[in-house]
Amino acid sequence: MTVGITNAPKCDGPRSMIPNTEPSRLNARSNVVPTDEHISAAEFHEAAARSHRTAAEHYGKGDRETANKHSAEAFDHAVKAYAASKHAHEKSTHHTKHAS
Repeated sequence: MTVGITNAPKCDGPRSMIPNTEPSRLNARSNVVPTDEHISAAEFHEAAARSHRTAAEHYGKGDRETANKHSAEAFDHAVKAYAASKHAHEKSTHHTKHAS
C-alpha cells in the first residue's frame, strides 16, 4: 500500500526522527552513540525531506509559487546536509584511525 504525501507521518521536529541512544540502542557496528556531527547531519536531512514533502503538497494543490519556495529551502537544507554528513564521516574516519 502506498502512502500519499498528505498521509505521511508527522514528526515533532528533526530530533524526533533520531533513534534513541540508550545503551540498548547503540550503533551495532561500533558500540558508540552518534556524534553531535552525525546528529546535526541527520537534522539537516530531515529538514530537507520535510521541505520536499511540503513542496510536493503545494505542487499537488497547484500553488507553484509556494511550492518553488519550499523546493528552494529543500535544496539549501540538502546542501547543508551533504556538507554536515561529509564532515561527520571525515571526523569519524579520523577518530577511528587514531583510536586503533
